[in-house]
Amino acid sequence: FEALLVASKTEDQRRMFVLCKRVDGGLAKMADVLRELICKEGINLNAAFCKGEKDLVAYVEAVMELHGRYKGMVSTRFEQCPAFSTAVKLGFEAFVNVTLSRELKEDKKVKSFFAEILPTFCDAIMKNEKITPDQFAAKLDSIMGIYSFISDKQLFEEVFRRQLSKRLLITKTDSDHEKEILARLKVAMGSAYVSKMTAMVNDLQQSTELQANFLEDCRAKEVMLGLDLSVQVLRQGCWPSYKVEAMNLPAVLSAAYEQFRQFYSRKHPERLLKLVHSLGTL
Repeated sequence: FEALLVASKTEDQRRMFVLCKRVDGGLAKMADVLRELICKEGINLNAAFCKGEKDLVAYVEAVMELHGRYKGMVSTRFEQCPAFSTAVKLGFEAFVNVTLSRELKEDKKVKSFFAEILPTFCDAIMKNEKITPDQFAAKLDSIMGIYSFISDKQLFEEVFRRQLSKRLLITKTDSDHEKEILARLKVAMGSAYVSKMTAMVNDLQQSTELQANFLEDCRAKEVMLGLDLSVQVLRQGCWPSYKVEAMNLPAVLSAAYEQFRQFYSRKHPERLLKLVHSLGTL
């Protein structure tokens, strides 16, 4: 059976499946062969990544292609047989949850996990301005298919949230794409899993409205700021931790910020603003 899978003998695979259905335990043995082959191919992909033969994007793309191929095979040739679906699941779980030791220059190695590699791949997809809606939808389907096999989903969330913060504050990615992947993660893991990330996206939307209201307030009071001030208010506890350091701001910037602080305090007297200078730009 393994030879038929490797050689892509579609009709022969189908015939063998039909014959083995009539034998007690026949399909279970075929499923074991399928699982072992998937694991073997996955380990080869891991090795190619660790040796530097594939970069991160090419590695994840190869894993997704492998999943798509065997998922389609189970659907079209093996009647969506539960034993074969389980074999695919176990085969992928066996190689995506191992510790990878990637070779670097000067004989150095760095350990990594697929649970942190996949969100980094997501980051690259989110930053791709040329991707079409159909391409993004197809990538997202593939990503979620692989995501289901990851055992350390908490590590995935931590890395994804850290990179999401950079995209929202610095890169300025498509907010609809961000909402779409969060919605898919919510379906897979529940609302609590994405609550902080959803709050981050909402913070940026609310900051846009807050900025418009602040400028309108300044115009109404004929306050001249002396510069174009743009402020983003981030809720503590939702975003990754940022170091808050004391800094002496230029007089014009300090005066503009004080105007915003007073405006914000009137709206939310129970809240305290802290400046995170490391995230600011001039």
